[in-house]
Amino acid sequence: MWFAAASLLCGRCGLFACAVRPRAVARCSIARARACATGVWLLTSPACDVCVRSTGISLQAMDNSHVALVALLMRQDGFEHYRCDRTLALGIKLESMAKILKCSGNDDMITLKTEDDADALTFMFENPNQDRISDFELKLMSIDSEHLGIPDTEYTAVIKMPSAEFQRITRDLQIVGDTVKISCNKDGVKFSVTGDLGSGNTML
Repeated sequence: MWFAAASLLCGRCGLFACAVRPRAVARCSIARARACATGVWLLTSPACDVCVRSTGISLQAMDNSHVALVALLMRQDGFEHYRCDRTLALGIKLESMAKILKCSGNDDMITLKTEDDADALTFMFENPNQDRISDFELKLMSIDSEHLGIPDTEYTAVIKMPSAEFQRITRDLQIVGDTVKISCNKDGVKFSVTGDLGSGNTML
């Protein structure tokens, strides 16, 4: 996983600033920056606090029924250039952030920055030829959220698979029912669903 910083970071004194290429993010575990924002928004609450500190960027979001918890961490050492003078909690509406990120091209450099006591997060998109630069400001929200501790757990099985494949399987099985059961044994991983239309299974 690698990240690159845009040249506009040099010489500017923002409290927090970082840059990322969507194609680079596509090779890491969160798939794509745009897919990540959309996925967290669809799975959990419509807004959450994004914590930026000297060690990196993190967020936690939980659905309204407290069944699904998403925890995302992008470490500082994964960036070529990264600056955060002090810890900030940025209240962000995830649906709005997903819409803004969709305005970027696949090869664009995405730069995020904000300043102390600012009420907005700035997104800048710059194409590789540097002949097109777009900027958007997303208004920040005041969110009363609690950081949840995730205990270390030993799992009986750990499954690693492409996020696009997981999305395709669950999307196909969703036609039959709204609850997918995932089970695994020494032969592989089985996705199964039962609904009013019948049943369906996918084996990997």
